[in-house]
Amino acid sequence: MQHRVEPRPGDPAHEFTPPLAVADFEAQLSWLVRHARVVPAERLQAEAASRRRGARFPVAITFDDDTTSHVAHALPELRRRGLPATFFLNGIALGTPRRYWWELLQTGRDEGWAWSSLIPEATLHAAQAQASEAVGPFEVSVAVQEMDPEGRREMTADLDERFGTRSPAGLEAEEIRVLDDGTRSVGWHGHRHEPLSLLGPEALAAELDDGRAELEGVLGRSMRTIAYPYGRASAAAAEAARARGFTTGFTTVPAAVTPSDDPLLLGRIDGCTATTGAFALAVAVAVFRA
Repeated sequence: MQHRVEPRPGDPAHEFTPPLAVADFEAQLSWLVRHARVVPAERLQAEAASRRRGARFPVAITFDDDTTSHVAHALPELRRRGLPATFFLNGIALGTPRRYWWELLQTGRDEGWAWSSLIPEATLHAAQAQASEAVGPFEVSVAVQEMDPEGRREMTADLDERFGTRSPAGLEAEEIRVLDDGTRSVGWHGHRHEPLSLLGPEALAAELDDGRAELEGVLGRSMRTIAYPYGRASAAAAEAARARGFTTGFTTVPAAVTPSDDPLLLGRIDGCTATTGAFALAVAVAVFRA
């Protein structure tokens, strides 16, 4: 699982979604080509089931969120090697453009605003309770995810009014079509990027249903693969996705996919690691545990 791939490396101490440097992404792809067999995400579990002893392990490459770095930096490297990948999108630039709360917070922090001026007091206190030292993006991210959905939407709307014109607004329709080129594909990542495991039935249905037809209209096909926002899913979320025709669903549980897994609750390994060696180790540990 990746999010952003950019020419520069990210800074986890100061960024909500620190990018993986293009050079490191290239090194990861080279490692996968040498040691694994890259397959489309929707076929990963079937490939794991049919793998023979001694054969290379199948691996799927996935990306979350609507970011222009997918088109600008990740896609060219994938195409150069002829590798499949799946981009899980929210379609936030379709219709009335929306922005992610963490991108708006990042803009505010980059402009020098204090946390107390950006997030509700209760959320700040929750972040402070988790921090061993100064509050950073990780602690704030965890605290914001735990907010009441309506409170998070109100915070996002306030941030958008303040910083929206200076923050990214996702992928346009033509960019989305470029990603969905036959070898690479686009999957669903929820409408508002809400943590599905914390939602009641009505909010869960809205997160899975709202905006999906618009994105599918851009693609000209139905989506059957989903990655749950924040990787947070529950049995209820998986069943709701299954009832809507999704056949494959990914969490962020760092586990290898096995034939016995629920196909709507598959694990993924975070690929934004400090080194290629750390990436290789994470893959090896997941396979060993499986």
